[in-house]
Amino acid sequence: MVIIDIPRAKREDKPIFINNDILNGTYRRNGESDYRCSKEEVRLMLRDASSQPLDLAVLEKMSLDALCPDTIAKYRRRLEGVKPDLSWNSLSDEQFLYRLNAIGKHDGDGVFHPTVAGLLMFGYQYEIVKECPYYLLDYREETDPNTRWVDRVVSDAATWSGNVFDLYSAVVPKLEFALKVPFKLEGMVRVDDTPVHQAVRESLVNALVHANYYERQGVVIIKGRDFYTFSNPGVLRIPVGDAVAGGISDSRNLTVLTMFTLLNIGERAGTGLSNIYSVWKHQGWDEPRLTESFNPERATLRLMLHPITSTEKKVAIKSGDTKYRQKDGRAATVNLGVCEASWSLRQRRNL
Repeated sequence: MVIIDIPRAKREDKPIFINNDILNGTYRRNGESDYRCSKEEVRLMLRDASSQPLDLAVLEKMSLDALCPDTIAKYRRRLEGVKPDLSWNSLSDEQFLYRLNAIGKHDGDGVFHPTVAGLLMFGYQYEIVKECPYYLLDYREETDPNTRWVDRVVSDAATWSGNVFDLYSAVVPKLEFALKVPFKLEGMVRVDDTPVHQAVRESLVNALVHANYYERQGVVIIKGRDFYTFSNPGVLRIPVGDAVAGGISDSRNLTVLTMFTLLNIGERAGTGLSNIYSVWKHQGWDEPRLTESFNPERATLRLMLHPITSTEKKVAIKSGDTKYRQKDGRAATVNLGVCEASWSLRQRRNL
């Protein structure tokens, strides 16, 4: 067997194209074949190639009325709770949002406008879609096989703001409900937070800060009877293996991530995903599954809440899951689909 490893192109180098035609000559590897990218995919690659945080852009056509005062107040209360001595706590809302990079001044008019990050984190859904037409946040509980869902929180419901921070605040208690909490005391106070709780919250934040809100289909969070899935538009900006190994961070919405980390939620060291894998391994549960798909781009993290059974392991081996083939000492295979290529080997030879 001859294995040719085609390294994944860095996002700064994309799109890679042939025939000097960026819109019609860009190809991408998807599994075992290549396909020609649509003009929309090319534009998304060009946007992702920027060295500047895209969510720091000032939206000059929007006023501060696009932001929800209730969300801002909720965020400030939480920040004051975790960092009571922070000097920002005494600032006016306008100055606070400016320090947070949620608003900024556009060259020429000297007036404050929301940034993309500020709009996503604190804006009203009907204002957000003016900038991100495909914007959608969708949380579903699918714990009853006889019901499509037993609970749902969706950003376009028109019953709440529909922004990222309010989604996080509403969904975390639902995700954590029914997670087992071992009895543990610190002093005389029971500790109800566990590494599993922290890993679930980290998974949610990862989906929200890595999402490409200009891409189709939106962020979808599903809580099943024994699993979670966190799926967001946009593939990872680094190879999957590097993301799982940890130590490298390249968030698509870096300013939004900073807003979360100020609340001691999420982290910027690139160890969040690695920590999730470690927590699941410590629990003896099935290893998390992080996958990418294209056309449209999506990244999905699936977390099972039980150990893999011997039956499941046999099925995985039979279906070609290389992880279990290698564990059993059988012939290991390499899936070239993991290595994204912007053109095929045949096309490279013809250059």
